[in-house]
Amino acid sequence: MKNKDVFLVNMYVKPYVCKYLRDNFHVANGKFPHIIDLRSDSLLYRDFLNGLQKTDLPVTQAVPSQLRPCLVSIRITYDIFQRHGWELAPEAAQNINIMLEQRCKNILLTYISTLYCVTGNLARCIQIFYEKFGYNEDIWPVDSIRKIWQRDRNVPKETFYTDIIQKISDFILAKMSGNGTLTKQASRNYENNRIQF
Repeated sequence: MKNKDVFLVNMYVKPYVCKYLRDNFHVANGKFPHIIDLRSDSLLYRDFLNGLQKTDLPVTQAVPSQLRPCLVSIRITYDIFQRHGWELAPEAAQNINIMLEQRCKNILLTYISTLYCVTGNLARCIQIFYEKFGYNEDIWPVDSIRKIWQRDRNVPKETFYTDIIQKISDFILAKMSGNGTLTKQASRNYENNRIQF
């Protein structure tokens, strides 16, 4: 799509990927309120550029699917438009979608697995994730999140719990040393006593 100095490449993505792109790469523009600019992420931008192609028509339409119903418009420069093209090859769109979906799942798994180690309540962890990142049932359904978490989680609870307790302990010792309750020498001695569970 072209409008004076604005050149856009359309791509359909899953709703949670659309939210991720808008949260991380949104560019404010009055005429086009949902423009995405990938240039700040060199790896993603390189893959995007490599997937561009020139077609017989100057502007073609990407086609939505049930799997990927949300349209995002990615900004390109006039130079990129001329040199690389104005449409994503289907394989490139698929690969970029897979990469973006994996990024979103990594954020999900890291955040929820960490919370789960502390709370042990998956439903509450998902609710906190929704609140923190602005997702909801329409954008990323709970059932989908549960399946991803159950299939791909990899944070061993015991190791994480030990690390958290150790960090809290170190923080408390630093505070007590800072306010004079403990001397620095005693604080260092206590810090060397590692906690085991």
